Amino acid sequence: MVFTEDELTQNEYVVASLRTHSKEIWGALAILLATAIALVVALVYLHDKGTWVVLALIIAALLIIAIWVLRPISRWYSTHFVVTNKRIITRHGIVSTTGRDIPLHRVNDVSSEQGPLDRILGCGTLVISDASQQTGLSFRDIPQVKKVQVEITQLLLDLHDGSDDDGTQFDEH
Repeated sequence: MVFTEDELTQNEYVVASLRTHSKEIWGALAILLATAIALVVALVYLHDKGTWVVLALIIAALLIIAIWVLRPISRWYSTHFVVTNKRIITRHGIVSTTGRDIPLHRVNDVSSEQGPLDRILGCGTLVISDASQQTGLSFRDIPQVKKVQVEITQLLLDLHDGSDDDGTQFDEH
């Protein structure tokens, strides 16, 4: 499911629209390459063993590709993380879809986590805690996670605009 502009409310605009980092599909692409190579090698050596052997090899390769390649790639392709000036939106799924919207005024905390590989690749986990009964959200493998964290923090600061909860301005004295 692709996030569309039709899902935006009046005066709402997209600040960031992201998919998870492409490292999510590197394993699937390696399996695709290995399966293709193995199939070609097997067909070269076993082509004279009969039609059923060739057919079995092709079916086995297609099953491997369907399970370990197409599923992870479609999951990666159909997962979206969107930040607007009013909310944080997640959507994922193709046949069965799920999503969650968190209004920015309900966000309590934005943090990020990066392991060694994440630091090298410039991605990480974005953790958003909000004022609701549900647990906070963790978004793994967000590209440029620090930049996204800063953008959300800036939106939160702009939203509160130096005022306290009852709308009165703080006095800096």
